[in-house]
Amino acid sequence: MLKAENLKPVIRFPEGCIYDIDEVQTYIGKRENKFWITYGWNVDLQVPIGLNVGGRSSKDLKPVVDEILCNQPKKINTDRYSAYPGLIPEELHSKGKRKANCIENKHKCLRKDIAYLIRETMCFAKSIRMLEARIRWYFWAKTDPNFFLE
Repeated sequence: MLKAENLKPVIRFPEGCIYDIDEVQTYIGKRENKFWITYGWNVDLQVPIGLNVGGRSSKDLKPVVDEILCNQPKKINTDRYSAYPGLIPEELHSKGKRKANCIENKHKCLRKDIAYLIRETMCFAKSIRMLEARIRWYFWAKTDPNFFLE
């Protein structure tokens, strides 16, 4: 599990790409323990960037937004959640109900591939640490050729 916690994207993103940011709601333990998986998606390269598992506040969204802003994006698409305008510069921010369609499709694949993210089942993660390690492995283990050799 410690190896999965250190996984990050190994590619360098070119400047001027378009990114989507969104959250997926899930539970840890019982249904009352709601958590959100927040991540960014490079629309041009079709790869994830940034990841945070936790709440849905500005403090929790900031690490993902900052990682995307470091890559000098052309545009960042989000839904109309009220925390984003304070984090993303207005000239880069494109918000709307259907603006982040690319990442919404990825949510569907993520829920299908990782059974305990499906809200209607009883299969929830037992700890936030295991949930984040599993998501990191899902996103980035394929991009690190030495992951299983170390």
